[in-house]
Amino acid sequence: MQPSLLDQIPPEFRDDLFRLALKLGEAAVKGVLTLRRRLKGNALENLERALALREQSRHGEALRFLRRCDRDQLTPHGHPLLRLLIADSLDETGRSQDAEAECKEAITLAIMVKDHPLHRWGLNLLGITHLKQSRFAIAESDFFEAVALSRRARDKFTQAAALSGLGLVYANRGDLDKAEEHHKKALAISEEIGNRLGQAQDLGNLGSVYARRGDLDRAEEHLRNALHIDDEIGDRLDQAQGLGNLGNVYADRGDLDKAEEHYR
Repeated sequence: MQPSLLDQIPPEFRDDLFRLALKLGEAAVKGVLTLRRRLKGNALENLERALALREQSRHGEALRFLRRCDRDQLTPHGHPLLRLLIADSLDETGRSQDAEAECKEAITLAIMVKDHPLHRWGLNLLGITHLKQSRFAIAESDFFEAVALSRRARDKFTQAAALSGLGLVYANRGDLDKAEEHHKKALAISEEIGNRLGQAQDLGNLGSVYARRGDLDRAEEHLRNALHIDDEIGDRLDQAQGLGNLGNVYADRGDLDKAEEHYR
């Protein structure tokens, strides 16, 4: 079992870095923490300010400091991980097309400097930007490539995130059988490597699939299991989403009082 990064994340950046781990894979967050330890002077100050703003979901403001930090690297093309953080903040502000362009540049840079982990993380984020634009075939291709590269590199954290992305692609297409299959694969890997963040996300995604099928008992079971893990690890953002999804299950059952209780 690989060690978890949960205890390594500074509490002041916890919510944002949890979210980033689920989008790109846990190894990407380790990359951010490593970069933070290596930076000095203005570059470190700008990264700290950007991370603090991202923690408050102020991604538009964080962009300015991320770009400053990238310039402070004094490298001809910038730092690929910082470019991915810029792409992620653009994605979080709803600017999916701008995020896509930034992500492609980050991947090109990662390939150029032979940063293979960043290449894999970038593919996951690129898949998410295409998913949000309803470009499902392209998103599927992005996630497939991320799965293949991650499997070859034995990077199970990124592989699980990519499989989860494929599950979301199929769910959006209405292919619930394939969505279930890929979320189960992601969950099996997350359980194997002790990735509690991934387990909660995969259980929640499976709960959503079962809810769409009308299998409300299985949906409730999976959503409650996900919430239990969220509570254990302190993932407040995923917990809030899970409570809303559980509220939807009660609403579908006609239990509006319980639904309202979970929506609060």
